[in-house]
Amino acid sequence: MKKYFLLIVLSLLLVFLYSCKNNYEYVEFERIVFDNSNDLNKKEAVKIKAKNDTMAYIEAFEKFCISQKTYEITNEDGTAYSKPVKFHIYDEKGNDISDVNFKTKELEEDKIKLITGIKGF
Repeated sequence: MKKYFLLIVLSLLLVFLYSCKNNYEYVEFERIVFDNSNDLNKKEAVKIKAKNDTMAYIEAFEKFCISQKTYEITNEDGTAYSKPVKFHIYDEKGNDISDVNFKTKELEEDKIKLITGIKGF
């Protein structure tokens, strides 16, 4: 009986902790490599759940760096179709928080670049 009670309490705690996260949308913009125009294509938004704007930005920046690295690997033989050039992150109200500022922003970005192997952009 105690095991079931503990299991129920832990389940409720997990549900509570998960529900404390906010919803965000990550949108990436890419440029077609073989197109001479400067037009950007907007990719489909990806949902992100994060505790706050800072954590949402960090996750979005990581997604963007992974896209950059994927482009680098794909383009080694010149076959990449599109190149990611920027991203935006929107909060639940649709506000663009891409320029969110926090004390360790540059340090976090540098760590993510190092982990993903991005040389810079």
